[in-house]
Amino acid sequence: MALPARLQRIWRFVNTIRTILFIGAIIRTILKIRRKGVFRTILPVIKPFVDVQLKRTVASIEKDLICETVQPAVLPDIGWDWSATRKELRRLRATSKYERDTINQDQDDSIVEGKGGGIEIGQPIAGGKISGAIYFAYPPIFQEHVMMYAMNQFLWSNPLHADIFPGLRTIEASTISMTGNLFHSPNPDCGNISSGGTESIMLACKVYRDIWYHRLSLYDCDPQQAFTARPNIEKTCKTAKDTAFTSSSIPPPEILAPKSVHPAFDKAAQYLNMRIRHVPLDPFTGKVDIQALQSSINEYTCMIVVSAPSFPHGIIDNVQKAADFALEHQIPLHVDACLGSFVLPFNKDIEPVDFRVQAVTSMTVDTHKYGYSPKGTSIVLYRWHALRRFQYFKTTTWPGGIYGSPSIAGSRSGSVIAGTWAAMVCMGEAGYRKCAQQLLECARVVAEELRKIKHIRVLGDPQMTVVAFTSETPINIYVLSDMLSKDFGWNLNILQHPASLHICITMNSITKARDLPTEVKTCVNRLLDMDVAKRLELEKKGGAAMYGTASALPSGLGESVFEDVTDGFLDALTKTKASS
Repeated sequence: MALPARLQRIWRFVNTIRTILFIGAIIRTILKIRRKGVFRTILPVIKPFVDVQLKRTVASIEKDLICETVQPAVLPDIGWDWSATRKELRRLRATSKYERDTINQDQDDSIVEGKGGGIEIGQPIAGGKISGAIYFAYPPIFQEHVMMYAMNQFLWSNPLHADIFPGLRTIEASTISMTGNLFHSPNPDCGNISSGGTESIMLACKVYRDIWYHRLSLYDCDPQQAFTARPNIEKTCKTAKDTAFTSSSIPPPEILAPKSVHPAFDKAAQYLNMRIRHVPLDPFTGKVDIQALQSSINEYTCMIVVSAPSFPHGIIDNVQKAADFALEHQIPLHVDACLGSFVLPFNKDIEPVDFRVQAVTSMTVDTHKYGYSPKGTSIVLYRWHALRRFQYFKTTTWPGGIYGSPSIAGSRSGSVIAGTWAAMVCMGEAGYRKCAQQLLECARVVAEELRKIKHIRVLGDPQMTVVAFTSETPINIYVLSDMLSKDFGWNLNILQHPASLHICITMNSITKARDLPTEVKTCVNRLLDMDVAKRLELEKKGGAAMYGTASALPSGLGESVFEDVTDGFLDALTKTKASS
């Protein structure tokens, strides 16, 4: 954000430091001190004056910009009444300078009769037979009078201009704080809202990349020495002042993550000039192989990642074991809870996977999944504020003024942030708990019923909302997928390594998900009744043909071929007839 004119006290602070340094230069000249080491002895004398001035400046900035008392800072036990939500949105919008005098504060809320404590499900979208993608089917009245209302109130707002939209700033701080408290963060306000899980993940990776390079600077750029010394993470990041350096002569830092981790981590490695080392999974549990994880840690490991749960199989990695290794080597531990999000805190059948685990230094949580907010919002949370500062971008030499932004984007949509806040305060803790319990029970039943079907095997022990399953000879799982789509209208997620399918149960699909095992059994029986030639013919069509071809090609060639296919698909998304 370009800092407003009223913050010109920063400039006064800079001038104060210049004056101090100028005095230091005079002293150096008078004493004819030419040796750099001697001049350094003067700096401790100057530093206390700089520190005092800095604290005064920061305190003054906080006085101007810090949010008003954030309400709510934690999820309300019972969701707010819809009319109360609308009134609070109008009050916050009215703080925006550009329309403070144009808001009608007397709008009629009598048509909004929704009570707090959650939101009832509306008509399922696309018949409810979609895995993931759409996480809540809002009733039209809530969608119109709360969600769309909230977004319209902040349609033109932009968090980049914090001084112009103080109400939006309050909403964003409240949203982060509610989420941080839900995951037991010691600093619940220490996070940022991003455009989605991928950006949240990339921001966390950027933080740990820079910390790794900073550690090197403390140990003469020797990765092995820094690894052996095991400097404390918190102390290291709190003492870092300079921008972390990079070096072409040193191999890049590594992300250590399970094979099942979301590809956003691969994307981050590609974008940020890092490496990612994939750790194999335990073939029986589907969790990351703990022994392989331990043996993969080396001097280039800048972060350890675990999933809660993983996208492909819905399995929660052994967070506590990974935490033991992270503490031993003083390596940051990141928990990717983008998919688990607001179901995870209400699952009482699992061990803690959040900030209650001492070694967890950051988490990513998607509000636009089980937080039931509008699409594109996610939150990245950090244990300490000093960690989050590595995420920031700032420049003080731009002719356009001092500039800083907390995330990858500069301008961001205030509209979706307002919609996220509205969803959270209307759901409340009771609403999220109710949904989580329904989803977890449905997933348990689906897994249980699938296990009863001959030739079908559920992968691992799913403890969340994703149930993955594969088939045994003579059933081809990809042919089964095609049949479920054609005959019953299902849109399931197709997986590979191993060949399998999964259903991600949402509040949109929950009414149809219980029918899935029966429909799977019907398709399996039809395939068993076919002769071999007919089954082989089906394997040459649709998704079965594509994934079957990929698995049949030699290692390396299959990946190359389907990278080209993916390129073609992505090109086609925006191609017009004129460009064909």
